[in-house]
Amino acid sequence: MAYYPIWINFSGKKITVIGGGKIAERKVSSFVKLGANIELISPKITGRLEQYVLQGEVQWRERQYENGDEKEAFYVIAATNDRQLNEKIVQSCTPCQLTLNVSDHTVSNTMMAAILKTEQIQVAVSTNGKDPFLAKKVRNDIGTFLTERE
Repeated sequence: MAYYPIWINFSGKKITVIGGGKIAERKVSSFVKLGANIELISPKITGRLEQYVLQGEVQWRERQYENGDEKEAFYVIAATNDRQLNEKIVQSCTPCQLTLNVSDHTVSNTMMAAILKTEQIQVAVSTNGKDPFLAKKVRNDIGTFLTERE
């Protein structure tokens, strides 16, 4: 599968995140900053996710995923700790929906890059899902380089 880097305005768009652990927390944190309409579906969530709920930045459905939960979403993130469930969620989406399966990028139609954003520049780094830790290291190295130039 080939991917094309693209910038999308998620402001006001409905994003459904299924899962409430650390990975879901990282993904939600990215989208809260973009002004997205975030729906979180999970019986349990991290403390940070709970803060987003209490601040009114995220709507939480305190339950397990149910077929159709992704139906109205512009973007769906399958972030459970169950690889088969993540794949089922992505397969339940329509071909026109943007989807992300955090446990297996080969069944998703999008990937999230390691992003660095300053007032002057925005950089996204991807290894096409092969080595997310390398992508983060390169992003951090670029950030260090930019900081040293200031």
